[in-house]
Amino acid sequence: MRVIAIEPKNHSAIYVVADVKEKNITYVSHGEISPATDESRTNEMRCISRQVRELVKTHSADELLIKASSVSRGMGAGHLGTAEVRGICVGASDIPAELIQPESMAKGKKRDSLKNDKLFEDNGLGDILKKSREAGLLIIKKANS
Repeated sequence: MRVIAIEPKNHSAIYVVADVKEKNITYVSHGEISPATDESRTNEMRCISRQVRELVKTHSADELLIKASSVSRGMGAGHLGTAEVRGICVGASDIPAELIQPESMAKGKKRDSLKNDKLFEDNGLGDILKKSREAGLLIIKKANS
């Protein structure tokens, strides 16, 4: 099954594409969905939606894995912007989408898992950039569920 994991940001999204068969992960690609910086917020959302649809079509994806919201102190406009991007990503395609809260994949905190090179190498995602690891954790969690 080909999956695209997406980590929404306030004005963009990070993605990782991988094939998942049982607990085996095969890395395909990663990148960033990012509209032009001079776009209005409405056009920015439209551009992100279009890029997600194109990504799904280009990679013949079967499922979207999207990082779920998390609650933290001091939530502000950035969190609301990220929620908007999350909603746009969920609705951008006709394929199934699952909201997943990434968790620590080992003893310790999630940030320790994000720094764990061996975790990503052992799960076929050693080639992704460090900034893409949050999305990578979604794929690892899906493969191990």
